[in-house]
Amino acid sequence: VIYAMLAGIGVLIFLSQTHVMLDIKPQSSSLDNLLAIPSSLAKVFAMEDGASHSFAGILAAMTLSILIVWNLAKSKLPSKIAIIPAPLLAIVLTTVVAAVFQFPVTYVAVPESLGALIRLPAAGDFAVLSQPAVWGSALAMAVVASAESLLCAAALDKMKKGEPADL
Repeated sequence: VIYAMLAGIGVLIFLSQTHVMLDIKPQSSSLDNLLAIPSSLAKVFAMEDGASHSFAGILAAMTLSILIVWNLAKSKLPSKIAIIPAPLLAIVLTTVVAAVFQFPVTYVAVPESLGALIRLPAAGDFAVLSQPAVWGSALAMAVVASAESLLCAAALDKMKKGEPADL
């Protein structure tokens, strides 16, 4: 049950992030995301002039290729090089390629300072707390987060030796 729940969460994340990876807005539900994958892939292979989807597909394929190849070759590399995590290497290399070749894809906006991200709430921001839908969403998120935490702890207990976690 634990592995199935964690796998289910992984599948849901995969379904929505596939579209993001191809520079396409994800759908509102998991089923819609699943059904939209063929059309998203068609946009990538259409190679329309100026369409970011084809370039995003190239970067996605490059990233996944680096992840796979690095993990396969890691055991044959010197230990000082093999210590580099595959995701870090993949992100750095694809970011460099995208920047050097100026791929027309959506980039993450990075603020000039971390202070620009911090904003204290104003009095009007608390008005949303009077809406029942907010409390329902907060409760649902709390239940899902608690279940996920317990599932992860239980999965880790099965993977490690020694005393189990005191849940």
